[in-house]
Amino acid sequence: MIGEQCWWAGLPELIAQLSGCTPGRAREMLSAGGVRVEGMCATGSALNSDGTPVEIAVSVSWEGRRVRVVMDPAHWEVDPVRRSRRAREACERLADSLPPALRHHLLGGVRMAWPDDAALAGWLPWGCLWVGAEPGRPGIAAYLSARWGPPAERWPRVFDWVQRQGIMPAEPLAAAARYGEPASVSLAAGRELKVRVYYRLCRPLRLADLGLPALDETAMAGFLAAVIGERPIRCAGLLLSVSAVAGAGAFGGCKVDVCAHCVSRSPVEWAVLIERLAAEFGLPPPGLVPVLLGGQAEMAFIGLGFPEAGARQLNCYLKAPVRRRFLAASHV
Repeated sequence: MIGEQCWWAGLPELIAQLSGCTPGRAREMLSAGGVRVEGMCATGSALNSDGTPVEIAVSVSWEGRRVRVVMDPAHWEVDPVRRSRRAREACERLADSLPPALRHHLLGGVRMAWPDDAALAGWLPWGCLWVGAEPGRPGIAAYLSARWGPPAERWPRVFDWVQRQGIMPAEPLAAAARYGEPASVSLAAGRELKVRVYYRLCRPLRLADLGLPALDETAMAGFLAAVIGERPIRCAGLLLSVSAVAGAGAFGGCKVDVCAHCVSRSPVEWAVLIERLAAEFGLPPPGLVPVLLGGQAEMAFIGLGFPEAGARQLNCYLKAPVRRRFLAASHV
């Protein structure tokens, strides 16, 4: 347990520094997302390996640089049913920024993936829903755990949910079901509603065997070689996902995230690597050198994605600069 002191000193100020919003706006967003900056609950959060309930995702692509804050609502609540209900309320609050039709579709997708109370109590002691928002920008992301119920029922449930979002599972998800286990599903609403399925591999495979849409194998192989190198890493240290616009009929994008705890580096090493990767992929600089070197945050995950054919996106996930560990790395 971290105790009653602030578990991430300067978090609103850091969000403001990275996103360009005011610290006051960052505090409002954290409050709407059900996050308490002061103190910590006894159970913590499954969002990060050390039990802390917030990540800051800094993404760079040809469109520019974006900052999203991922939050574990009601992280202080011990009862999983009450915790999840409060998380759903936070999701509904944040979704108020959306146009009515988009809000309806996002919350409908959340409802379709929602476990019943028995599943919450029996399988999801740390809740089932995380939410993401971008300061000063309308939109919301909802991430729902798929790790509940008998394992044999999980992929069929994910396939059904995907089809109800207007997407045919097809080969990318069939390959995922052959070689991996589902982790979570998400809906992200901005200009449109994007659907994503996250999974982990059960055994090592070649990239070509995964059937990932829009994958640039050369770029991904270079990314994995730079991030992992000769370091041993468990399959659980990689989080793969496929994505599509709701109603598009087929998956069109993918990404791979690597647990930074599993490929440990010093802040200087991470800062150098991130800037080098962005330059090699022709992307804007993430701008994280002062944050990492100043001890304001540490790396949680790093990922490379291909939202569509020919596009690349480097994703850097930051967590609180503490080393105490509570739970196994979970991520969204």
